[in-house]
Amino acid sequence: MKRTSYHYSIVTLAAYTKEDVDLLMVMSQRHYDSKCRQASQVGGIIYGMKNRLDFMLDEEKELGQVEASFTTQDLDLLCKITEIYYVEGLPKGAMELSGALFGLLREAYAESGRVNVPDPRQAQARIR
Repeated sequence: MKRTSYHYSIVTLAAYTKEDVDLLMVMSQRHYDSKCRQASQVGGIIYGMKNRLDFMLDEEKELGQVEASFTTQDLDLLCKITEIYYVEGLPKGAMELSGALFGLLREAYAESGRVNVPDPRQAQARIR
């Protein structure tokens, strides 16, 4: 096996609130997809976000939010969970949270495109 190039993964640092997690929990539990439902169960990303809130640092309590790292795959899953924002009976703020998450995902993809510029020499070698 031979390395052909490097690819850098993007990790986004983002702040979230208890209200964000409460909304994600409800949307996850009501989702049609089993992977999305698992996100709010023990071991899932939303369950972990909730635990992080439970153990806030004092300065985070003053701000009412915590920061955490999210991979592009994490953001993609959270976006999929929030795609049901139009479902009747969801708490207010679901559409806004969905928009915010999709914005973070777009930014992560843009940053990935910026740092993962293909090496022209590699592209030429693949064409041949």
